[in-house]
Amino acid sequence: MGASDLQRRRAQVRAAVEQRLIRLTSDGKRARPGRLLSRLTRACDATELEVREALTTLSRDGLVSGVDGRGVPREMVEWRGPRPDARGPEEIQLGEALAGIAGKAEIRRLATAVSGLSTADITALANGLIALRDARAPADLVFSSSAHLMGSAKALGNMLGLVRSMGIEIDDQNELLYVLTAGSAAPRCVVLIENLRSFQAFAGSRHAEEALGLAAFGYGLTMAQFGDKLARDQVVPCPTDRTSGYDRDALKALFTRVPVLFWGDLDREGLRIFASLRQAIPSIRLSAAYAVMACQLAENGGHPYHKLFGKPNQRAIVDVDEEMRTLADICQDRALDQEALGRDLNGVPVTEIYSG
Repeated sequence: MGASDLQRRRAQVRAAVEQRLIRLTSDGKRARPGRLLSRLTRACDATELEVREALTTLSRDGLVSGVDGRGVPREMVEWRGPRPDARGPEEIQLGEALAGIAGKAEIRRLATAVSGLSTADITALANGLIALRDARAPADLVFSSSAHLMGSAKALGNMLGLVRSMGIEIDDQNELLYVLTAGSAAPRCVVLIENLRSFQAFAGSRHAEEALGLAAFGYGLTMAQFGDKLARDQVVPCPTDRTSGYDRDALKALFTRVPVLFWGDLDREGLRIFASLRQAIPSIRLSAAYAVMACQLAENGGHPYHKLFGKPNQRAIVDVDEEMRTLADICQDRALDQEALGRDLNGVPVTEIYSG
């Protein structure tokens, strides 16, 4: 082996020993001396002599302690040199975006959640969290999330650890949970609503005077926490006072007498739900609320299909017809939850038919 080859080999072994020691002594730990030489020899694919030589130079440079002049560990070995930044690129981006508003531990936990987001999206997320913190008011888990976190109703609930570490208080004491209908006893149309919070907004709007709103499941209400929610007066039983005259047969007959509309999230899955409903209810149409959402998505950008926003595996839309085509194109890459339209639906044409 020539001099240059020998020098290169020594540098390789030293680098391997250094990396292994940094890993063995992470989080302030020290390595036991007894079997350290044999462990480093195997891990670094080197001879004992090469490892001892590397330890000698590292000790001489002040990077390790506990090693004698011949490179033999005699005491607990400690790494005293600098450590490389072990953070991933997403964590680094998030740390820069959230600098000064959250601790490193919280940022590290959230880094996994935002993996795959662009720098621009991470920055937008950070700005929304800062706005929620600076508002100094309890945040509604759904509407505050939609208003501040890129039009997503789910993002705030998916990062509660960081949110609470920032001092953001969550207001979930007044959340109302419904099963399953609200609206007029003599409706001019029926609106199937995908999410319960928007169903709640519908029930308190002018639309409930002329239409019947339906939510198809009890999302947010489980038997496990039913007693607690009931004690807090958060459970609204159905049928409500305005729909008490309906039984299963009357409700089924209503679908044959009046127009039926669907209003859900502006995303791939929302349109897929509509397509599925149409197989059983051929006359169903999209609500004109989608036109308002399409404008909002175009103006504000919405959010990407990512696990943080509850949309990690939504498939591309296929078999799109003319009624769905424009919306399918709009939400092909980014989405907007229906809750982004907020609590006040009086100015939203929920009970009108979407015309593209």
